[in-house]
Amino acid sequence: MSDAKTILSAFQINEGEGFQLLYNYCYRSLVYFADSIVDDPEAAEDIVQEVFVDFWIHKRHLYISGSIVDYMYKCVRFTSLRYLKKQKKQQQVYTSFAAEREEEETAFEDLETDRLEFLFSIIDKLPEERRKIFLMVSVKNMKYQEVADVLGISVNTVKTQLVRSIRFLREQINNDLFFTLFFFLLEKKRV
Repeated sequence: MSDAKTILSAFQINEGEGFQLLYNYCYRSLVYFADSIVDDPEAAEDIVQEVFVDFWIHKRHLYISGSIVDYMYKCVRFTSLRYLKKQKKQQQVYTSFAAEREEEETAFEDLETDRLEFLFSIIDKLPEERRKIFLMVSVKNMKYQEVADVLGISVNTVKTQLVRSIRFLREQINNDLFFTLFFFLLEKKRV
C-alpha cells in the first residue's frame, strides 16, 4: 500500500497519478475525521472535497516539505472549524430573525385583537335589531333570506338594516379600523 513518501514522489513524476494516490490513500479517513468535527456526514464529504479541489488547483504539493498526509489532515481540520464557525453565525442570524419575527407577529396579533375588541364595542352601540342582522350576516355568515326567515322580516329590510349598520360603523371608526373590519368579515366568509 502507498505511504506518504510514495505519494509525494508520485507527484514529482506525474501530478495526476500523485493526486489519485493521495485521494485513494486518505479520502475516506479524512471524511471520517471531518465528520468527527462537524458531526454531519454530508458536510464532511463536502469539506474534504473542497480541500482536495483546493489542493489540486493551487498545486499545494509543490509547497509541502513535511508529510503530505499530515498536511491534508491540517487542511481538513481548519476547513471543518471554518465550516462550524459559519454554521454558528448562520444559526445566530436565523435565531435573531426568528425572535424578531415572533415579536412582530405577537405585536400584530395584540393590535388586531385590540382592534377587533374596539370594533365589537362599536357594533354593540347599534340598535338591537340592526345589531342582530349585522352579526347574523357578517359573523354567522347567514344569507339574507335566512336572516329574514329567522327574524320574520323581508329580505329588503335585512338589506336596508345592513346598509345602515355599515354606514354607522363607517362614521364611528377611522378608515384603518374600517378596513380591519372589512378584512375580518371577508375572512369569516371564506371559513
